[in-house]
Amino acid sequence: MLVDQDHVAVGIGQLQIARTLAIRIGADRQFDAPGIQLCLQLTHSFHRLCTAAGPQITAVDSANVMLSFWDAQHQMVMAINATDTGDLPLALVHMKRALAAINYSIGLTAGLRAAVRLSSAEAAHDLEATLFDLREVCLRVMADCRWDGKKK
Repeated sequence: MLVDQDHVAVGIGQLQIARTLAIRIGADRQFDAPGIQLCLQLTHSFHRLCTAAGPQITAVDSANVMLSFWDAQHQMVMAINATDTGDLPLALVHMKRALAAINYSIGLTAGLRAAVRLSSAEAAHDLEATLFDLREVCLRVMADCRWDGKKK
């Protein structure tokens, strides 16, 4: 079978992007992946915050924060799936959506009352740090997807 150099270069570029996603998000086992583990860490940190805050945090605030976390995780899994099929533009779209969900989550957690955040300062700090780590993952993967698109 003959393959020209352009197709080999594109295939190698897609493989490099897939490996980057696998390293940063984890395409081998979606729910054992570092990026998905960060999403699960968000849930755990928020659970600790809610437990410490007790009735100071409303059910509506809790539901909104958890839904935004779920949306970010869902979009990251969809980006993994798009990368597995070699559809890097679709992976870029899903990572943009994940980034939007993460930014929304940052806004929601920043909008929590001070008493809630102070009830477990460690959990609040973990929450903020994890959100910014996830944001960095999204930005790097998006840059890699764009770089591969420019090579074509």
